[in-house]
Amino acid sequence: MKKIYLFFSLLLLNELTAYAQQQLYYDIPGGPAEILDFKDNRLLFWRDSAYHIHQLHTQTIIDIPLSSPPAFAEKQIKSGWLTDSGAFITTPSTVAGMVALYEWRNNQLTEIEKQATSVEVGGNFVLFTSWGYFYHKRPNEATIRVSTNPGTFAMSPEGWFLYSINDTLYKYQQGAATPFATGETTGEWFWYVTIDGQDVLYMMEKAQQSPTLYLYNGTTTDTVAILRGVHQQVFHKRQYYLNNGHVAFVSIDKQGTWPGTVAETNIYVRGNDGVRRLAFTEIGPRNVAYVYPWIWGVDEAGGLLVRKDSYLWQNGLHYTPLDSASRFIVPIAWNGGLIPGLVYKDQAWFTFYKDSVYRLFPDGVQPEPKPVYPAVTLSANRNVINNNNDTIILTAHGNVPGLYTFARDAAFTDLLKPEDTDSVLKLHPAAFTRRDNDVYVRMRIGDSTATDNIRILKTFLSGIPGKDFDNKSQIIVYPNPFTTQFMVEGLESAKRYRFTLHALNGTVMFTMFVNYQHKHNVIPHDSLRKGIYFLEIFDLSTQKVAGGSILLKM
Repeated sequence: MKKIYLFFSLLLLNELTAYAQQQLYYDIPGGPAEILDFKDNRLLFWRDSAYHIHQLHTQTIIDIPLSSPPAFAEKQIKSGWLTDSGAFITTPSTVAGMVALYEWRNNQLTEIEKQATSVEVGGNFVLFTSWGYFYHKRPNEATIRVSTNPGTFAMSPEGWFLYSINDTLYKYQQGAATPFATGETTGEWFWYVTIDGQDVLYMMEKAQQSPTLYLYNGTTTDTVAILRGVHQQVFHKRQYYLNNGHVAFVSIDKQGTWPGTVAETNIYVRGNDGVRRLAFTEIGPRNVAYVYPWIWGVDEAGGLLVRKDSYLWQNGLHYTPLDSASRFIVPIAWNGGLIPGLVYKDQAWFTFYKDSVYRLFPDGVQPEPKPVYPAVTLSANRNVINNNNDTIILTAHGNVPGLYTFARDAAFTDLLKPEDTDSVLKLHPAAFTRRDNDVYVRMRIGDSTATDNIRILKTFLSGIPGKDFDNKSQIIVYPNPFTTQFMVEGLESAKRYRFTLHALNGTVMFTMFVNYQHKHNVIPHDSLRKGIYFLEIFDLSTQKVAGGSILLKM
């Protein structure tokens, strides 16, 4: 009996030690929530069947106006990524197994794709596939179809990305695709790629052979390892990580057989010094062919975080500092549920449980300094100019302090403001011409630069106000002429409206309802022909015509 008490005492001591290595970091105000992403000092979370963004240490919670999904789709809908200026989020699509993809930017929700499959976000950019094609979306620009479905792809926060078609890995940058790496034979395929700054880690596999892992460091490419027993069909891409030149990867060194041997899977870390080290080993039970420890990340110092999920009671997260033994961190069964999320940011690991953020091992792990690459987004206090009274304020949002240049062109020859530390540019409406005006910003840190741009529309087009709009802001419609879509702005967000598009002969082309929005993006069906149309905007609250406009479709 004493032995039993001793066993449970040791078990309790181990559990308490594990809990002591994580501490409460932050609670979201307002009650239960499910945290989805953590970036800078903002949290993206799900509560009451809707997405929200919360600024830490404030009472500010931004509600993203998205319709609630059906109950069966809640697991599918809870997918979102924070960006520097907002977020990308998804909802269930009208097609099973697909999602609708949206961007929340400048307090406006825009639908990017109704039926997307794979989605990957990097910085303020997104890649996705849909119905056999591969697409790229940049802020303030139209979606670009890049190619047919790739084997794999990865997005850089700086705006360039990699994707593979058969035996070639391509780099897409500044509107053009160039070969980045090519297999020696057409039987080789690229199954995995990840980007960290200028470093690229990719895996190439030949049929019926173990794949090879390669690392490109910005100048040269070398072989990291030949992965024994690891095929794309066995492990998903979480099994290969890159950070600050450190590479972690899985190797199945022993396959379990009965009754001779047990399964053994090892995780190695090749440091940025080129030395390969054994960082974690998992041994399986008899009668099991494989065991699967999951790599959850590598820090700047080369420390490895692994999730172990086996038949033994010491399941949980294990951290292995470079050149040190593995130590137990946090059990998987935490407050009766699985740890739903883990993020590495600001040289520390954070986990999520319900509406709380926890920091792992608060005693700290001292990382190596990592080079900082600039990232910038450009926003404006208004995207439409319809009078000569309102000053246009352009603000560049950099990830770190830097130097900023504003210009009218992408080559930065027609400068609006020369390079300095001021990230804000104020312009009088007279500085803009009628119709579209592009403004570019360049951020520089040392020899590295990043750019972004925004489009400002200047128009003197007046809407046709109804009687209920006396002494109120006028409804405007832009751009006019339009090609595929147009924006209606000046609606009252507390009201419901009916939009009806008429042909000149009075035929109703389509009718739609808009509820509780200040502005709404209208995307007519592709079958709408070129010509002149009249848009009627009807206020359902007052049962009166609130406004309208004559539109030209080009």
